[in-house]
Amino acid sequence: MDANTASGEINYKQVTRETATGLREFLYRGIPYAGSEGGTGDLDGGFAVYTDLTEVSRNERRLEVLNRVLRHNLRNNANVVAGHTTRLLAELDDQGGETTDVAATIERAAHELERLAEEASHIRRVLEHPTDEATDIDPEPMVRAVVDDHREQSPSAAIEVDIADNGPVMADSRLRYAIDSLVDNAIEHNPRPEPRVRVRVDDAEDAPGAASDEWIAIHVEDDGPRIPADERDVILDGSEITSTHHGSGLGLWLTELTVETFGGELSFAASDLGGNDVSLRLRRRDRRERS
Repeated sequence: MDANTASGEINYKQVTRETATGLREFLYRGIPYAGSEGGTGDLDGGFAVYTDLTEVSRNERRLEVLNRVLRHNLRNNANVVAGHTTRLLAELDDQGGETTDVAATIERAAHELERLAEEASHIRRVLEHPTDEATDIDPEPMVRAVVDDHREQSPSAAIEVDIADNGPVMADSRLRYAIDSLVDNAIEHNPRPEPRVRVRVDDAEDAPGAASDEWIAIHVEDDGPRIPADERDVILDGSEITSTHHGSGLGLWLTELTVETFGGELSFAASDLGGNDVSLRLRRRDRRERS
C-alpha cells in the first residue's frame, strides 16, 4: 500500500491492525501528496488515514448471524409445530373440548411465528439495498395485486379499492411489502367474522383540505379495533426501544422502514369505516421529469 501511495495512486483497503486494545478493523486510505508551491511537483510522501470500522463490522456480522440462524430455525420449527398441530386437531375425537382449544391456540401461535420470520426477511431486503433516486413505480397495479391476493386468501373479508389516476411515485417493488403488511394486519387483527378493508390511493393533504401536487397517499382503512397508542407511538415518536416498549410485531416496523427508505412518511388516523386509517405518504414522480 505504501508503494501504491508512493507511485501517486490513491488506494483503499479494509485492514486489521494491532492496537493498544487489541486487533481492530479499519478502512485504510493512502493519499499521496506533492511538494510545496514552486517545487518540482514530485511526490514528497503521503497520508495514511485510518477509519475505525470495528464496531460497524462486528455488528454487521452479528446481525447476519442472528438473521440467518434465527430466521431459518424459527421458520422451520414453526412449520413443524403448525404441521403436527393441524394433524392433532384433525384426529381429536372431541372437536369442541378444551384440548382442541389448546391445540388451536398452539397452531395460531405457530402461524404467527411463520409470519414473523417472513416479515423479518422482508425487512432485511428493504434495508440491505440503497434506493435509487431515479426509480419510480406506479402503485396502482401493485395495490390491485395485493388486494387480489388477500381476497383469495381471506374470502370472508370485504376489500374495496379506490384509486385515482396519480401516476408513479418515487419507490420500487419493495413498496409492496408495506402495502401487503397493512392489508394483512387490517384483516388478521379484526375480530369481525367479515372484516371490511378499503385501500385508497389519492392526493396527499399537507393540511386539512389542502391537496399537494407533489405527494400521494396510499390509505389502508378498516373497521376493526384501533391500533393501541403505544404501538403507534413507538413507531413514530423515535422513543427508546426497550424490552417492554417495542411493539408487538414486525408488521408496522416493516411498513415504517419501507416508507422511510423511499423518503416517505407513515401516519395513523381514524377511518370513517369505524377503525384505522393507516396511510403511506410518498413523493410523486414529477410528470415533467418523465416527459
